[in-house]
Amino acid sequence: MGRAILPSLLLLGCLACLVPGTRSSIMAVDLGSEFMKVALVQPGRTPISIVINEISKRKTPALVGFVGRDRLVGEEAAGLATRHPTAFVANLPALLGRSPDDLALAALAAQGLPLPRLVPAANRTGALALDFGEAGQVTPEELAASLLQYAAGIARAASATGTAPRDLVLLAPAHYGPRRRQALLDAAAAAGLNVLGLVSPAAAAALQYGIDRTATFASGGPQHVLLYDLGSGGLEVALVRFSTYPDRKVSGFRGAPASQVEIMDVAWDEGAGTQLLESLLLRHFMAQAGEALGEAGADLAASPRAVAKLRAGVKRALRVLSANLEAPLSVEELHAGRDFRSSISREALERLAGDYWARVTRPALDLLARNGVAAADLAAVELLGGGSRIPRVKAELSQALGGRALDVHLDADEAVVLGAGLVAANRSTQFRVRPFGLVDKVPYGVSYALDDDTEVKPLVPAMKRVPSRRAVNLLAQAAEGRDAVGLRLFLSGPASEGQARELGAWRVEGLRAALAAHDNVTRVAFHARVDDGGCFHVDGADFTVSRLEYVEAKGTLAGAPGTNATNGSAASDVTGGGGAEAAVLSGGDTSGTLAGAPDSNATTAGEGVIDATSAGTSSANGTLTRVPRVRTSRLSLNVTGGLAHPGLTLEQLAGSRAVLARLAARDTAKRAAAQAKNDLEAYVLEAASWSAEDEDVKAVARAGELATLGQALEEAEDWLYGEGDAAGSEEYVAKLEALKALGDGLRTRGRERSARPQAVAEARNMLEVLSPIVEGWAAAKPWLPEYEVGLAKEKLAELQKWLTQVEAVQAKKKATDEPAFTSAEVNLRLKVAAESVSMLDRRPAPPTPKPTTDATADGAKKKAAKKGTGTNGKAKPSQGPGEPEAEVQAPEEPAEGMETVKTEL
Repeated sequence: MGRAILPSLLLLGCLACLVPGTRSSIMAVDLGSEFMKVALVQPGRTPISIVINEISKRKTPALVGFVGRDRLVGEEAAGLATRHPTAFVANLPALLGRSPDDLALAALAAQGLPLPRLVPAANRTGALALDFGEAGQVTPEELAASLLQYAAGIARAASATGTAPRDLVLLAPAHYGPRRRQALLDAAAAAGLNVLGLVSPAAAAALQYGIDRTATFASGGPQHVLLYDLGSGGLEVALVRFSTYPDRKVSGFRGAPASQVEIMDVAWDEGAGTQLLESLLLRHFMAQAGEALGEAGADLAASPRAVAKLRAGVKRALRVLSANLEAPLSVEELHAGRDFRSSISREALERLAGDYWARVTRPALDLLARNGVAAADLAAVELLGGGSRIPRVKAELSQALGGRALDVHLDADEAVVLGAGLVAANRSTQFRVRPFGLVDKVPYGVSYALDDDTEVKPLVPAMKRVPSRRAVNLLAQAAEGRDAVGLRLFLSGPASEGQARELGAWRVEGLRAALAAHDNVTRVAFHARVDDGGCFHVDGADFTVSRLEYVEAKGTLAGAPGTNATNGSAASDVTGGGGAEAAVLSGGDTSGTLAGAPDSNATTAGEGVIDATSAGTSSANGTLTRVPRVRTSRLSLNVTGGLAHPGLTLEQLAGSRAVLARLAARDTAKRAAAQAKNDLEAYVLEAASWSAEDEDVKAVARAGELATLGQALEEAEDWLYGEGDAAGSEEYVAKLEALKALGDGLRTRGRERSARPQAVAEARNMLEVLSPIVEGWAAAKPWLPEYEVGLAKEKLAELQKWLTQVEAVQAKKKATDEPAFTSAEVNLRLKVAAESVSMLDRRPAPPTPKPTTDATADGAKKKAAKKGTGTNGKAKPSQGPGEPEAEVQAPEEPAEGMETVKTEL
């Protein structure tokens, strides 16, 4: 059984078992190239669920952009993306953590993806921004923060508590280097969210796969599973290993078997996503459309709107071809007012793709080859991502793996984000979970070079377990009398492809002073680490001082070694001789313990303590004696420099939050204005209708009232579709109030002209029904209290009197006058009177006393006899002297054949 480095999460039968007093929810977000999916973790029968958006879809277009100064996100952006293609970012994750001169941006342009103009960021050196014209420059991190805020908004709508989650877990694909991972963290921080961690899609999908298979892993031994993830933005293949380990926290020393998964290796092709297929098919139809449109199609490629319309048709055609042999393509008014219609077969698509089909299988074959795993040894091959549904992809993969069948145990679209939800539940302190070990690895490597050496040496190997701590020993450089040593760090390994290789430069200072002040310096170390999310950090530098001390201790047997003692801060990542340039590194593993972690197996690698054996002895009676022990302490050194592309500073983060706050305020104002405009427009249309067609309104209108209202409505309509088209909510509200002041009184009089007499007639009819009922209670329901019956009669009489009075007043008024009473008043008074009658009429008669039977009387006598009381319940007088004794009868024997039933309480 293997060792669990990062134990986490298999949910209990009811994951939603919260720590008392807490009710907040958490979420996981999969920010993909084309769609965004959100999983919500909260109390309930379904503790982890997919969040639906405002139009009840389980995935949301990962689109964000600006039309004018208005920000549009998600479905709202998708509705306008073809009309304003260069106003939206279609593949936002590809821009995170990029420089303006990054080669990956040229690859995006080659695929024909529409993008706003890319410019250097104004407040960050080497960072990218997008120019949205009137809306100004916005960084990719701020755009991603907009999507994360949108995700929190739809999660709030789905939450049982009605509050937006503040904690989340984000997906970070394997090909993300440190800079792109930091960009995700910066986006979440700008959105005001707390990131519990980054997790790879492979790790998340593996957890989702293994959650229900603990018994299988325990009985069948370790299993290797291939996870094949073909999405819109790239291809990622992972080899994972499932096994078990003894969980001693559950069953004592031996431990119950708990499952764990280790990410053995990952391979990918960032350019082999289905976007490449879309680009190939787009060029095919562009050529067809150019021929079909003739001269009008000569400048088709120069029209972003035409290209966007055609790309939308291509996406639909690809989805159809996944389940059909042929797909139509139809685009209305593609270009120059001309329509375009065509079709394509699955066979034609496969010919157009060419070597793409070999490309989608190469990472899987390379991965198995370098890990020495045969396809026949795989327990499963799980398909993930929308591209894995393409029939030719499945056929090529199955053939490449020796014809083995492919597995579909996981939901290709949602398994990854649901697995990330499991990680979120484990990282949060609100949920109780049972253990499922996870060993994740960082796909990129880090190497270093000293400032006086051209040799580049490894610091963090690629595919190293995370979290991981590493150190470089600089003792030899310090011994040479140097006061400062510089280090340059570089990215290495496959994850560095398409990214800047230089990671950063640092300088350790104060070495000469440290050695001058301390004669027994045993190590000078530069410390770095990779956290469990794959982000690289430099923790500083220090030097270790060792000194021999004599301490009092209870005596031990002669020659027994003394107990080692340290000050608790002598952790070291460097072992061995530690030559000057050699910088011998430790293993560097640091195991973090989460819920259900096997503590006895978890060690902090590199925590070395200088040992010394005791030279003192004592007598067997345990007297105190002084024994030598080595104590070590670590003192910090000054370190300057930093990452070449660090994350947001506090000032830059505050600036991004200010940008997002301004955009949010504008969004709120836009929604308020849209609602106010809609209300005004609805009133104008409705008032124009009833003022022209309602005969009751015409009958009660005063002289010139309809003309005044009609002119006001016409002016409001002209303003609404003219200069008021982009007005603020305050102007719309003011216009609406002015129109209501003119029209509401007229509308009310018109309605009451017919509604009031009808309400009076219904009230009088009801009085004719209720009065006989009340009068008949004396004979039919004599049990009703006279006082309450009298109150009901009074209410009916009051209603009758009030109707007579208000009708008399109304008869003296003109049709154009304000009414003396309204139909609503009549209905309310009738309701009160009717309820008083109905309540009494439903009251049942009191129960009739049951007559005393002979059997009941005999039973009472027997019971009284047993208790020593009379049948009247009084105590029976005791037998006086000289009175005959009461006859005591023997109990009857049970009848022959009677069953004796034994009862127990």
